[in-house]
Amino acid sequence: MSKVGEEGLADVICKRAAKVVEKHGLDKDNLLAIKEVQFPHGRADVVIYGLYGGLYVVPFGIEVKRSIVSGTDLFHYIEQIRETYEYAFTHIYLAVRDVRRMEVARRYLEEVGYGLLRVTGDDVEVEVEAKPKKVYKSERDYCEVASKGLLRMAAIKALTNAGFKTEDVEVYSWGVGLKWPLNYCAFTRGDYAVFGVYALGMENVERLLKFLASEKPLVNSLGATGYRIFLESYPAVKGVRGYVRPFDEPLSINVVERTIDVAKSLGLINVKRWGVGLGIYKRLWELEFVPTYPTALKNVEVTLTELSPFRELFHS
Repeated sequence: MSKVGEEGLADVICKRAAKVVEKHGLDKDNLLAIKEVQFPHGRADVVIYGLYGGLYVVPFGIEVKRSIVSGTDLFHYIEQIRETYEYAFTHIYLAVRDVRRMEVARRYLEEVGYGLLRVTGDDVEVEVEAKPKKVYKSERDYCEVASKGLLRMAAIKALTNAGFKTEDVEVYSWGVGLKWPLNYCAFTRGDYAVFGVYALGMENVERLLKFLASEKPLVNSLGATGYRIFLESYPAVKGVRGYVRPFDEPLSINVVERTIDVAKSLGLINVKRWGVGLGIYKRLWELEFVPTYPTALKNVEVTLTELSPFRELFHS
């Protein structure tokens, strides 16, 4: 099966995500669709997030296949969904381009409570509405998926409310950030949803360190309210395949100054042809305790205000 074909279908589903949230009576003007969302027991090809009453997030897990040619195909796909998606989702869809026996597919999917999306050209039709018959198998998986979407939705809203252009805000596999190599960003770290400032590449890392060293009262204030600082390096050849994090600890002027000293004497990267990144961040909520959307948005907005002095670095 062509993986490129499946990715193309996933792009159409993301583009037409409003059709899914509207079908379930959710807010079509405040939604998010993300490809390849990881959770402890697997990965969803697409997750569509909608808001119920503007209060809480509802995630839809979507498994993407090019076609259902036979009953054997359908049985295999259902088993695959049971072994992965059911850990993290109540609402689950199977999305395909071609279905050989539509009535058979409808009957079996309705029986288990899964939905069916059919991709036709550049559009999507909801052939069977997902009607959950059971809860998720793992609260941890569900909360992690929900938190990832909620954090992205809140960060996008907060950044645009703060005056950043929509085209400057990018949704990445790891979170949400501005498109510049020194920027605001939201991501998950350990067991937390977080928001902060990140510098990519040695030149930007040095700019961020220099700024921190010159703003001791700001650093002390942020450190006192729970901000942390971390350094990471990664192989920069043929894409990034994971990170090495030498340290992650509470933000303080002492850590900043020691990091500058090491950068001057030894350099921050001890492996040739690797990249480097430096970030400061604040924990917003634990992933296993998903807040309401207004609470998540408020948390991001407060953090964005606390980090407003860094904004001058982004275009300088």
